[in-house]
Parts: sequence; C-alpha cells; structure tokens
Amino acid sequence: SKQWYQRRVRGEESITKYQDAIDVIEHNEKDEQKKQEKERARISEDHMLREAFVDGLRNGQLFDDMFLEDGDGSKLNQLPQIAETFDLYRSRFSKVCEELVSFGLREAEHREGEKALFLAAVNKAKEADKAQGVKVINEFLSYKKKSLSELAQISDISVIDAKISELHEELNGIWDVLMGYEMQLAEQLEEVVKDFERAMSDMSGTFTETVQNYFTQCRELELMHHDKLTETALLIMEKVVKNELEEELPEDLRLLFVDKDIIFK
Repeated sequence: SKQWYQRRVRGEESITKYQDAIDVIEHNEKDEQKKQEKERARISEDHMLREAFVDGLRNGQLFDDMFLEDGDGSKLNQLPQIAETFDLYRSRFSKVCEELVSFGLREAEHREGEKALFLAAVNKAKEADKAQGVKVINEFLSYKKKSLSELAQISDISVIDAKISELHEELNGIWDVLMGYEMQLAEQLEEVVKDFERAMSDMSGTFTETVQNYFTQCRELELMHHDKLTETALLIMEKVVKNELEEELPEDLRLLFVDKDIIFK
C-alpha cells in the first residue's frame, strides 16, 4: 500500500541519515587516531635524538634557530641578489646537520651495545658466583644432615663433642670459601667496570671530536655566507647612496642600507 511504501522510504532515509553520522564519527576517530600516532612517533623520535645528544638538528631546525633573533640578517638574506647563495648555504648547512644526526644515532646505538655487553658480563659473573656458593652450601647441608644423624646414634659425650667440633670447623671452612668467592667476584666486577669505563671514555672522546669537526664545517659555511652577504650588501649600499640601484627594494630593506654598522654585524 501507499502508506507502507512511505514508511519504508522514511525508514531508509533514517538509516541513511544515521549511517552518514556514523561514517563521520568513524572518520573523525580515524583522524584522531592518526594524530595521536603521529604525536607518539614525534615524542619517541625527540627522545631518541636527545639520548643521542643530537636533538634540535633535524629538518633545518638549527639553521632556522640561528636567525630567530637576527631580524636584520633575515631581511638581508631576502635580497634577490643573495637568494640563490642563501638557499645553497641553507642546503649545505642542513646536510652537515643531518650527517651529524646520523653519526650521533650510530654512536648512541654503539653505546647501548656497550651497556648491554657490560650488564651481560656483570650478570654472568654474579650467576657464576651464585652457582658456586649454592653448590658449596648444599654440600655442607648434606654433610650437616649426615653428621646430625650420626650424633643421634652416639651416646659417648667425648665422641659427640668431637663430632660437633668437626661440624663447627666445616662451617668455618665454608664461610672462608664463600668469602673467597665474594672477593673473587669483586675483583672480576672491578675489571669489568674498568673496561666499560674505558670503552665509554673512548667513545665519548670520539663523539666530542667528531661533533666539533661537524660544527667547524657549519661555522665555515656561516663565515663564507657572511662574507658573500657583506660583499653584496656593500655593493648595493653604494648604489643606494649614489641612487644607481635599478631594482626596487621594499622599504624595510632599503632602511637597512642607511646604517653601515648593520651590514657588518
């Protein structure tokens, strides 16, 4: 009937309406999940870079940070005559930083490997010491059990006293053996710690020296660009003073060429 058909159409429209709403909710949930996963990945990467002592170096971050408080320098680098040089400077500088990050991550992995070897050596020494101690103690307990069983069958006081003395002597001997094991363990651990500290010291020295080399490269690139920028800016300044500049400069850029000290900063 007509009424049944109308109810069915309204029902289908309601289903479609609710399904659309559900689709929107599911889409938003997926977007939120992706954002959370991306944020977790970012936090994990930041932690990894901090542990490797190379945080703040990726994606040109250090390069950008250099110009945060240098407003005049940033404006000068917008000069059309320096644009290509500036892009090349940024590219080379960022490349050095990325190489430093890769080196830092490799060194961090190396350090973690040394730590794992160190802990493994410590645990192995402790387990060996524990195994020796348990063996000696179990042997003593067996001897003690046998001696007490024999004492229960002896009535002669002098024999009992002699057996008890033997038991005390055996106990003292066990104590000396266990103390010997402890001293042996302490000496082993001391050597392991010395080897570990020596390895970490060598890696630290290598890391510091290599980082200095990378930053020396960055400093050289900075000086080269600064010289090029100063040279270009002085040529433009001469043209501005003589009113011979053909290109139109924005007002904020033109004002920089009024003060020569700004150019030499």
